[in-house]
Amino acid sequence: MYVPRQDLVLPPINVWIDDLGDPGLVRLRSPDHPSGSSPWFGMSAVLVADRVERSCVDQLSFVERSLPGRRGRSVKRVHFRDLSHKSRVMLAGAVARLPVLTVSYLVNKAHISPGCRVRQKGELVRHAARGIVRLVSDVCARCRDDELLLPEGAESLYPASSADWLPPQHGPLKFVFSHTDRLPQQDLRAMFRALRDRGDSTIDWSLVDPDVIRSMPHESRVMLHAADVAASSLGALLNPDPDQFTEARYAEELSPRFYKSFGNKDDPTGLVVWPRSACLPSPLRCLHRSQAREKMSEAPVPVVRP
Repeated sequence: MYVPRQDLVLPPINVWIDDLGDPGLVRLRSPDHPSGSSPWFGMSAVLVADRVERSCVDQLSFVERSLPGRRGRSVKRVHFRDLSHKSRVMLAGAVARLPVLTVSYLVNKAHISPGCRVRQKGELVRHAARGIVRLVSDVCARCRDDELLLPEGAESLYPASSADWLPPQHGPLKFVFSHTDRLPQQDLRAMFRALRDRGDSTIDWSLVDPDVIRSMPHESRVMLHAADVAASSLGALLNPDPDQFTEARYAEELSPRFYKSFGNKDDPTGLVVWPRSACLPSPLRCLHRSQAREKMSEAPVPVVRP
């Protein structure tokens, strides 16, 4: 039985999460079925240091109020899917200029085996939620343990000393999911409590506390808009529209904020694809690797062990 630690402290990193695609599995979109479900589903997370989040909110709110056709209107109802192409490019570029990192857990529905539990009703969303939390936990644990070099712009997220951004107590990260009726907050917490009590070793429980995981409406927090941009940018690249067109421009704008493992430039740690039989689509793989090579040539700043 898991025994909760008594010395946990509030963390300096907030994690904002939104999904991409739809969880339908019956009929996937194709030229023969243009109105079918999206071929890809997944979740994207935006990691931001608590001490700079207020500045990020101000910057992103300013851009949202300046979008064509939205001057003077409230930023609460800004949804990426409702914007024009020009506004989407502007918003993706605005997120790319923030001191944040993004990671994504992507599911290729066509590769899910017929008898897999994920095909049961509601399980795909739960699987993606577990996957993105595991990924964030792994990324933060790797950086905390001083195993990786850092991408440009991450200094505000990871200061020179790892002890400065994750205290000695290694308190839980603050996870905030964009609310969905398919997975409400109480179900989220119950799912991760069950994983913790079973001793799931794929999640660093010194960083993840199920009792502080939240689910909030998209309109309630500007940083959920950033998560929406991250998820929708990948969704536009992966999931064709009814006319079978995809759009790579948004992901290109956002790519400087993709988390990358500099230990192996061909291993895009921040973009995980499931099932294992699937692979990262070539446009996204090429985009990710080109960014990694560019950053490595700029001599990224290493984490210094305290």
